[in-house]
Amino acid sequence: MKKFAFAALAMSLCAPLAAHARLTTAVQSPQSLGTSMLNGARQAGENDVNTRRQAAMQGVTSRLDAARKGVTTRRDAAISAYTNKKNQLDQSRQQAKSLTTMPSMPGM
Repeated sequence: MKKFAFAALAMSLCAPLAAHARLTTAVQSPQSLGTSMLNGARQAGENDVNTRRQAAMQGVTSRLDAARKGVTTRRDAAISAYTNKKNQLDQSRQQAKSLTTMPSMPGM
């Protein structure tokens, strides 16, 4: 019976000490609280900067892609116009040749 009473007394004394230990570790000192707040603000600022940087990079990339596409489109249009003009000139030359050359007449 004495063992049981001693165990009950020890548990009744240890429970408040354990609760106090949990409370003291849960409450931060003002300095560590300030540091954690600063770290949190710094992290939030870095996240915001990273988000803006990523958005800017995406904007630059999309503008570059559009510019490249525009250059490619203009280049393709110029090549197509040149090819069409060249084909027209070749056809005109062929027609001019066929009109100016007289067919050879047999017997002359």
